[in-house]
Amino acid sequence: MDKWASYVAGEKIKSKGRRRVEKEQERSRLQKEAQEEHIQAQIAGERFIDQSAILGGGDFTKRQQEQTYVTKGTAVGRGDSGHNIIMREIAEETDQAKQSKLRNTYGLSASMMSKILGFGTNSYRNYEKGEVPSLANANLINTVSNSIMNFKLLVDLNNDLNNEEKTKILKRIEVVIENYRENKDDKKYVDILFENRLPDNYTGYRKPDMEKMSNMILFFAEKINPTETMMNKLLFYSDFYNYKKTAYSISGSNYMAHNYGPVPLRFGGIFDYAANKDYIFMNVEDYGNGYWGKCFYKSSHKEFNSELFSSEEIESLNNIVNTFKGCNATQIMEKSHEEKAWLENEKSKSLIDYNYAFELIHV
Repeated sequence: MDKWASYVAGEKIKSKGRRRVEKEQERSRLQKEAQEEHIQAQIAGERFIDQSAILGGGDFTKRQQEQTYVTKGTAVGRGDSGHNIIMREIAEETDQAKQSKLRNTYGLSASMMSKILGFGTNSYRNYEKGEVPSLANANLINTVSNSIMNFKLLVDLNNDLNNEEKTKILKRIEVVIENYRENKDDKKYVDILFENRLPDNYTGYRKPDMEKMSNMILFFAEKINPTETMMNKLLFYSDFYNYKKTAYSISGSNYMAHNYGPVPLRFGGIFDYAANKDYIFMNVEDYGNGYWGKCFYKSSHKEFNSELFSSEEIESLNNIVNTFKGCNATQIMEKSHEEKAWLENEKSKSLIDYNYAFELIHV
């Protein structure tokens, strides 16, 4: 009995051991599968960043997803060549230009970026020069490139930075965050002014562009110092004249038939924006005979950005200056009242279709 009992006890122990081994093997298999799925999800471009914790968003683009799926289907399993192709595709999101932009955003040296990210001292500099990062490093660079808050968290938790370095970098990050929020508010304001319109025959087949409009206002303020009434007409003639030549407006602005001639829709808000952004400033001046009006002057803080405009658009702006520089506000207003664009829309105060540009008589 003692031998039988010992035998049975031994078998139970062996059976228990086998089950334990089987469970460990199963757990190991599941962990391996989960790890492989996580890696494939990263490569395939699925979400692996908690968007609720970031300002900038962290998804791979659709184009990257397509690229990495192709890579997975054609290169994985071919040894080192498959790995290299995946690295090149992911590195496309973290190429030299993007890495330099990330670093310059915060005003940091390449060695400091390496220190923050936990790379070797010269790694970030080498990546900027074209060296392909590892999969892990490429993903980390991509994560902090797409998220201000992720970058801040990385700095906060970094034990290699001394207190002075950390404080300095965190202050720069706060400035970037504030600029981001300000730009976001700007976009909301601009969307309200332009009603977030898409290109059509009332925008001259351009999406409204506040930066170009602000530079047009600066351009005329510098060349002519016009009144508000005159500025409205200069903008109208510029956009419609350019449409007449090229079938595209310059600014993408809507224009309506106002009592005093064609004007950009919500022109008051547009002029306030340009003034608040230091493109121009406005003075209320006495023009005699009891008439007071706003006069536009170029700000000393900004210069006209010609790079925003094509050569045809620059030619249109200069032509409008040459055509109307000898006019006062009343004269240019009277000319605009002779345009079919105003005559056929004034009673209803309607938006003006850009196709009226082909019937302009004064330009």
